[in-house]
Amino acid sequence: MYSLINVVEGYVVKLSLHHGRWQTGRPVFMQVNIQQNNEADTAELADIVDAQVTITSEYLAKPFILLLEASAMGLAKLFTFPEAGTYQARVQFSHHLSVLTTVFTLHVEEGKDAADPVG
Repeated sequence: MYSLINVVEGYVVKLSLHHGRWQTGRPVFMQVNIQQNNEADTAELADIVDAQVTITSEYLAKPFILLLEASAMGLAKLFTFPEAGTYQARVQFSHHLSVLTTVFTLHVEEGKDAADPVG
């Protein structure tokens, strides 16, 4: 699993792919896991609302806002990067009436066209 980790106000935010790298040409399965105070149990975070990832880059005409969907593996969404280059992924979520944001830098490589998602 390929992961990037940031900490914001006591929350550990992990943006992951299950395998492969950030690449163009096929959908990547982005997964976000959020833990509070480094605790392994995320059940108490079940009341996280409005979790989203905003993808920005000079390669995009406008930002893409991905509303994350809850899954057994955390919050997840498929996204296809149009071109290789550097992107910003801003993860924003609400918990206990606080809105928290952290930014990840993604270095997207040129990929091969394929129907199967990566990650």
